[in-house]
Amino acid sequence: MEYQKKQLVNGVIWSGIDKLGVVVVQLLLEIILARHLLPKDYGVIGMATIFIALGILFSESGFSSALIQKQNRTETDFSTAFYFNLAISVCFVALVFLIAPFAADFFNTPILKNVLRILSLGIILNALVMVHKTKLSISLDFKTQAKISFVSLLVSGCLGVYLAINDYGVWSLVAQILGQNLITTVLFFVVVKWIPLRVFSRESFSHMFTFGSKILAAGLLQSVYTNLYYLFIGKRMSASTLGLYTKANQFTFMPASLISGVLQRVMFPFFSSFQNDDDKIFNFNQQYTRLVCLFVFPIFNYLCIFSTPLVYIGLSDRWMQIIPILQILSACYIFQPIIVNNMVLFQVKNKVKLYFKVELITKIIGVIILLVTFRYGIIALCYGLLLQLILQLIITSLYCQSILRKGMAAQLLVILPYIFFSVSMWLILHLINSRLNMQMQLILGSFVFICLYLFFYFTVFKSKILTIYKLLKKD
Repeated sequence: MEYQKKQLVNGVIWSGIDKLGVVVVQLLLEIILARHLLPKDYGVIGMATIFIALGILFSESGFSSALIQKQNRTETDFSTAFYFNLAISVCFVALVFLIAPFAADFFNTPILKNVLRILSLGIILNALVMVHKTKLSISLDFKTQAKISFVSLLVSGCLGVYLAINDYGVWSLVAQILGQNLITTVLFFVVVKWIPLRVFSRESFSHMFTFGSKILAAGLLQSVYTNLYYLFIGKRMSASTLGLYTKANQFTFMPASLISGVLQRVMFPFFSSFQNDDDKIFNFNQQYTRLVCLFVFPIFNYLCIFSTPLVYIGLSDRWMQIIPILQILSACYIFQPIIVNNMVLFQVKNKVKLYFKVELITKIIGVIILLVTFRYGIIALCYGLLLQLILQLIITSLYCQSILRKGMAAQLLVILPYIFFSVSMWLILHLINSRLNMQMQLILGSFVFICLYLFFYFTVFKSKILTIYKLLKKD
């Protein structure tokens, strides 16, 4: 399937509206919820996330990526993927119901048993619409997904806020999460109107599993590694500390998810349509990296610089302990969208064994860093995560350029100027903010921040911005 640049632009725009709308609404809802809930409430959700994330990963089993990557996919392929994903999700939920009491005992948090069991139902709901989402992604129809995401988040978010205001504590978060899953599932079935055939093909399953199993293994590695942080913090520190980490992770990962999600959902099927043209992939990937840097670096730099007034004014003074965690994670996730796209290129080129190899190398490094840093507290642990992501960026960039037979440091050279300017901006604004109260930091400091970034972009990168604009404007 070939795509026109107009489809690419429309895909980026609607995928952006989808992600941006969701992130903006979710950010507002999280601020309201945080003012009525305690860090320990988010800590309980963080504990449950360890199991739920694994369940969703197993329920998808890499079949969504396999369907997108396959160019001659059929309805039999879609139906086979649907039945397999649904069966896996049901089995995993049954397992969660069995181990929930042991998980509650392990974390010494009795309420976790029921929270985990209820939230696990979302794994089945996610499996029911996996194919619906995949079909829309293949056709670059992100407009429909945008509407579904926005409606489900808005309705479930209002429910969560209502319950939080009425002192339901952690259950307000449970209701919001499960409610969003349920509404999303219903809307996908109503809007997409796809029903699986009564067929399960072993040949189709074998083909998709060959590709998807490598994606699953790599995703499992990533999920286990990510959840090790929740495990170590929840077990060795406290529910409140885990709540601070979970909330800081939400505020920093949301912008990273916005950018990487917008472009990844479009770029994977787009790159896959010319997967044998290395020069074209390389050129588009370089433009992608510049585009990501243009958007991501200012967002995370702003979060890092203005974290103190943002937390104090937005969340209240009882969340002030989150500030250093928020600052470090802001620096961490600045590289996330680029790393995600690097890993997508391995899938586009059908280098799934290399994909898993790179994940294995980077996660072994990450686990070693985690084992060294966690005993020194949450701040040291966060600095360790920053080091791991920097190393992962370097490793994935070098491998990507290698499979495209291009200069080994091409992508890294694109990123360096943005890093240099971001550090310079941090130093300048740190000096200015140290002489201002919190309200003036947000007003005057933000004005200086915007002016400096605009000056920098339109004097140093004006030609690059115009190149990206012309590239996307072409039919």
